[in-house]
Amino acid sequence: EEIAWVAQRAFPISALRGADSAMGLFCARTFGRNDVVNLAVLGVPAVELVDLDQVRLDHMATIYPSTWAYVLEDANDRIMRAHRDGERVDVVISDPYSAMAEPFAMDHAAAITEIADQRWIHLWTAEFMRNWGVDPESPTPAAVQEALTAKTGARCVVTDVVQRSTHAGGTFWVVCDTS
Repeated sequence: EEIAWVAQRAFPISALRGADSAMGLFCARTFGRNDVVNLAVLGVPAVELVDLDQVRLDHMATIYPSTWAYVLEDANDRIMRAHRDGERVDVVISDPYSAMAEPFAMDHAAAITEIADQRWIHLWTAEFMRNWGVDPESPTPAAVQEALTAKTGARCVVTDVVQRSTHAGGTFWVVCDTS
């Protein structure tokens, strides 16, 4: 019951429908309340949660399904390894600290869009958007798509931009269709 209530926060949950596998990056800081909880509510069976906080990962293992994998690893290293090894999941969700959102996208967008068979959902901040030429007052999927492609060469189609909060001028979930 509590998990379903928390899942009602602003998140593009429809982007997870049909997923059988997912990788959640940078998920332990809030124990998955911003993103991972939605995977649990929808019953996604194969989920790997990646973070550097062992204590919080251990706690998450008591909240979420025991069949999920709780991996103590740097998200940057995990993405590089998954890309190198040709691993695939349906959805990748990345929720880094706000200051890390832009460099993470710059460094890993192309690899993530090859790993994710269906979608990549990534946190963008208002500052990140401004830096990439997107107006955070009215971000459109087309404007984010143009910036993402120009900056990273990532092969995906931005289908949604959902405002998550007004913190720091706004944070947004950007949904990229990678199929």
